[in-house]
Amino acid sequence: MGREIVYCWKCATRLQGSDFDSGAAFRVGDKVSCPVCVEELVADLSAEEQEAILNPPKRREKTQSIKKTGAAQVKVVEDPTVSPSTPRKGNTGVRTKTGTTGPVTKVRTGSTGPVPRVRTGTTGPVPTASGGTGVRKRVTSTVPKADPPPEEGAEGGEKPPMDEKKKKLLILGGVGGGLFLLIVVLAVLVIMKPAPPKKTTATDSEEARTVKAPVAPVEPPKEKQIKTLLKEGFDLKAKEPDSLGPQLRKFQEAASAAEGTTLAADAEAALDDVRLRIDKAVAAVDASVKDPWTANDFKPVFEAYAKAKGLHDFPDWKDKIDRKISLARNKMEDVFHRFKKDAEDARQKGDDAEIARMKATIEKWGEPELLEKFNNFVALMASAENPDPGKGPEPSRTPAAQSLKPLTPAMKAFMPSWTEAITPALGRDFGAAANALGGAGARAESDEAKKAAAEDAQALKDLGELYPEILKTAGQTAKLQAFTLEYQDSPGTWKKVSGKTLKVDPTRIEFKPDTPKDAKDLPPIFIEISDLNAGSLADLYKAKKKTLPKREADLLARFALLEGATESARATGGSAPDRFWHFAPEAREKAPKPASREFEARILFHQSEFDWRKPATKYAAVEKSRTLITDYTSTAIVKRYQPQIAQRADIGKEFIYLPPQLAATGDYNTFKLRKDDPAWITSKAIDFKDSLFNYIEVEFIALPNVSYKCWVYGAGCCQEVWNEGSFQLTEGMTKNKGKDVPIDPGGTMAAPLPVPSGLKKTHEDHKPKGTKTAEFPKTPAKWDWIQIPLPKTFPTPGAKQLRILTDQPGFGIKYIIVSSTRTKAPDEALTKDLAKDATSAPPPSKSEVKGSPQPKEWLIIGPFNEGLSKEEGPESSIDLMQELKGKTGPVKWKIFNSVMKGNQIYLDWEKNVFNPKDNVSAYALIHVKVPAAMEARLFVSHDDGGRAWLNGGRIHENNRGGGVKADEFNVPLKLEEGWNRLLFKVTTASAGFGLMLRITDSNKAPVTGLEYSPYGDSLEPP
Repeated sequence: MGREIVYCWKCATRLQGSDFDSGAAFRVGDKVSCPVCVEELVADLSAEEQEAILNPPKRREKTQSIKKTGAAQVKVVEDPTVSPSTPRKGNTGVRTKTGTTGPVTKVRTGSTGPVPRVRTGTTGPVPTASGGTGVRKRVTSTVPKADPPPEEGAEGGEKPPMDEKKKKLLILGGVGGGLFLLIVVLAVLVIMKPAPPKKTTATDSEEARTVKAPVAPVEPPKEKQIKTLLKEGFDLKAKEPDSLGPQLRKFQEAASAAEGTTLAADAEAALDDVRLRIDKAVAAVDASVKDPWTANDFKPVFEAYAKAKGLHDFPDWKDKIDRKISLARNKMEDVFHRFKKDAEDARQKGDDAEIARMKATIEKWGEPELLEKFNNFVALMASAENPDPGKGPEPSRTPAAQSLKPLTPAMKAFMPSWTEAITPALGRDFGAAANALGGAGARAESDEAKKAAAEDAQALKDLGELYPEILKTAGQTAKLQAFTLEYQDSPGTWKKVSGKTLKVDPTRIEFKPDTPKDAKDLPPIFIEISDLNAGSLADLYKAKKKTLPKREADLLARFALLEGATESARATGGSAPDRFWHFAPEAREKAPKPASREFEARILFHQSEFDWRKPATKYAAVEKSRTLITDYTSTAIVKRYQPQIAQRADIGKEFIYLPPQLAATGDYNTFKLRKDDPAWITSKAIDFKDSLFNYIEVEFIALPNVSYKCWVYGAGCCQEVWNEGSFQLTEGMTKNKGKDVPIDPGGTMAAPLPVPSGLKKTHEDHKPKGTKTAEFPKTPAKWDWIQIPLPKTFPTPGAKQLRILTDQPGFGIKYIIVSSTRTKAPDEALTKDLAKDATSAPPPSKSEVKGSPQPKEWLIIGPFNEGLSKEEGPESSIDLMQELKGKTGPVKWKIFNSVMKGNQIYLDWEKNVFNPKDNVSAYALIHVKVPAAMEARLFVSHDDGGRAWLNGGRIHENNRGGGVKADEFNVPLKLEEGWNRLLFKVTTASAGFGLMLRITDSNKAPVTGLEYSPYGDSLEPP
């Protein structure tokens, strides 16, 4: 049995069953209440009823016993090892650097914002590796120790004897104290004598009826926020039970806020409840269309789902209804193909009435295109039976104009055996299907069947050899290409989706579906390449290869027909025997259905992939990976990605970073990776304010309610080098003027690094005599482990970043360890092991593209012929190494620097950028990175006409003449999380030539947090 969990009728405070026994919760009728809200709930009851609710017999006994013991006493147990005046260990200060011209502040993000580092006064402690005061002061003198005061009357170390007078006084004082103590005891006994019972007055009765609300405990702000969200959700459920969208959003907010807290289970339960009610609402729609669905009357089915789609305006609902509509359309197409096959049989029997009945059924669907196809099919059957004698022989059939004449009696008799033999091919085991088909052919009675079986067995063997190449080619599909793909969404259910490829790996495609009209933007999805329908694989193969040999086209046509993709079979340009076309309508019914656990594992894995991308949900990806490893080990997708899943499942206990795994980034980066003894060493001094952009960074995953410690193995030759080092930490804090301030990476504050012991204070202090400063540079002479103070537990689980910053030369970093299991700094043995690992570690891989805050660098190419109508190479694909045919010769992409004209980015091509520059066009390319999906505005102008694309989709075109004007055209932008590609085409007749633009929010204000790069994450510099 689980614990009873309910919520207060008014404030939605979470209550448990045990609270009612302890007096921390009350029941009044069908309502429950916390102690704070109970007064209002029982206000209208009689005094006797109030007394029965508020003071039941069991709790009255407890109350009486408490009164007997008197006031409660609270005993405070102090830690004898901690003095009230003992400062906390660790560096909690912020530094301010002063000089002869005034204070210099360290800027931690952008170009504004101080990072004070206090260096005032001439005395004070210097922090060591074990801790510090947070405010560093230069120590120039020692503080002498004072001698303890001598005892009174002591001389020569001996105590004088006590005189007789003092002895008598002490004896009298002891006797007097004893008498006083006896009097006090007698007085206490008199006071504690039981008083006579007090008579109850009317006033006393009124006071007894008054219920005093106990003082509410102070709740953490986050818990209060979660309870508020839950209450708002429950209020919505009570007032508007059918408002499923707002309820879902409210409980999703509550569940998100409650992650890692004690209220997480409550929020998830509330969320599961509303999801269940959504599923029930969808099931109700399904029930309403059951009869027309069974009768193949699809028009009322579509109308019912379309009407239901408008009942709620939230993505989960619309996605579920869209899926139902897709299933209905798939069934309608399957019925249509079955009708065509049945029409053949009816034609052979001469049953025109049956054909008319099927035609009438299709006509009721309200799909003119399908009706036309059926009529044409019937006409083709009629023409095949009664050919026009005036026409020549029938030309060879192609899939584009396939006329399905009836199979011969011999082939019709062989089709059951043929269908059974090719069944393994429906699961893409082409070798087994070829062998089975060979056996079926040997057992066939007619020569026609034997010949067909032998021909198809060879084709299946050839298809088995081509299939790995088909998968490999699909995994090489270019990014941002538009396709309509069909894939198996659940066992036996195929789903079509139109959109563009975002990222393509050898085994899967990240796909961005097109957004339907008047709907919210659809998120990207993962599609495993092996889950794609044969028709989609054929489409991707043909798109990559451009042209196909006839043999491959014929094999792709057969492949597509085996999985029911007739349109894709026609698009291949290949041909296939009529038996394949006859089989296509029933292919999906015959195909074996994968186990449901395979799809459960697939969904869980794809969710973990998206969770891994967001810092706030990376820990969730770790939990999902552990579930996959423990519960879905035998599934195909876990076997396929086993190393990656296993690595993530093991994350969270300890993170060890060697030099190749440390990221050195920043516009002012001076860290260089030393190869002989791998380490990152700063090579030069930089301005104090620029130290924010000169850092070593690592990222680790913090799991919920887990404590971590962090050590950095760094080096410097003196305290002067270390004193200029600092660190930033996600959700880290430091002290500034007595207040806690955040030191998040990229913020405006940083905490000073702990300084190892045993170092000289300044560089001059350890310079050999007679050596010039230039001859004695700062070097990483002394390596030591320092501990970076972390929170006891991080407020939220997920990805955390640690940055080590400096403006000094000769500062080094080798290793960083973040651990939940270590309690002390790494020892010498581990340090030596890490050195061996670092020497044999592979070189660092290409780091993530870091953009700049302004779109200065662009890629441009041209000149091409004038005009917007002619499509040039950059509009179809972008290859920075490829030469394209320009107006007067070959042209290639090159870097071009824009300038700022007020708040506008201006690309001025008037002077010798392109030759010729009249009656030409050119393209400009840049990538913009956003931290999260957002809607923005593009204000653009061009001289003369122009066109623009975002992620391959056209967003703007205007062919007007004239010069550029600030904010001339206002174009809406839907930017996706991560890198987005912006491509512009500008055409000019004569005089002025260029492009002007800026990106803003809906209020024309600059959008913060954007990064710009010519390459993004999809192009390599040429």
